[in-house]
Amino acid sequence: MGLRVIDNSIRGSLQRFGQTYKYYPARLCSCVEENNGNFLPDHTCNHGFYFGTAQTIIVIKTQFNEKFLNSQQGVIFNGGAQFTIPKLNLAGVEQPAWKTIAHGDVLASLTKIRRDTDILLRGTRDKIYAFDVKEVLTVSRGATIYTPITDYTVSEQTFDAGKLTVINWVTDAQQVVHGPATGEAYAVEFTCLHQFKVWDEAAMDRGTDTDDLPRKIKCVLRRFTNPEKTAYDKGVNLNQEIYQ
Repeated sequence: MGLRVIDNSIRGSLQRFGQTYKYYPARLCSCVEENNGNFLPDHTCNHGFYFGTAQTIIVIKTQFNEKFLNSQQGVIFNGGAQFTIPKLNLAGVEQPAWKTIAHGDVLASLTKIRRDTDILLRGTRDKIYAFDVKEVLTVSRGATIYTPITDYTVSEQTFDAGKLTVINWVTDAQQVVHGPATGEAYAVEFTCLHQFKVWDEAAMDRGTDTDDLPRKIKCVLRRFTNPEKTAYDKGVNLNQEIYQ
């Protein structure tokens, strides 16, 4: 059985199991109203959100206790994690995230690296949505893998209070344009800090009138999303017995 943090006797657990994360507070973009509840792929926002300055917080990361989630949301939690966020850090200072964390916010590990992918559109969106990209491994379209420097270069672009990684396509001295045609999709493979998107946040009112329990946050892996589809998996058959 995995670690469970169930009461306010958390300091010992925090000293032993605590991890330091970046907390990116999100502001919902109005473009989601213009695309049936999903972000517009050619908009300036990041996955339908704008993000404020990252804060450093200490958390305890655990896996979900649920073995079966009897709801359509069950498919969304695949690859996710649960975070316990105490009101006070080890120095006894209140963590702002304890009060403000909400759906859409992003948590990124300071030390854990993962391999990830994204789908970009040439000339429409050439920036990778993930924060803290460490290395671009490959850029490709179909079976074609493009060559760094010859076909493209990588740079950083300021976005809100942080930076996003941008793919810049090369036009050589003979005016030959490298890479996919304008408007075509291409895949980017990269490594970045292990990051999660907050999906479900428990209320702040856990505890008594004089004692505040830690927040418990359910998160999903922050990964490529097709903005032309709904936030739920369209492959789910709601007529299956499990959903009745």
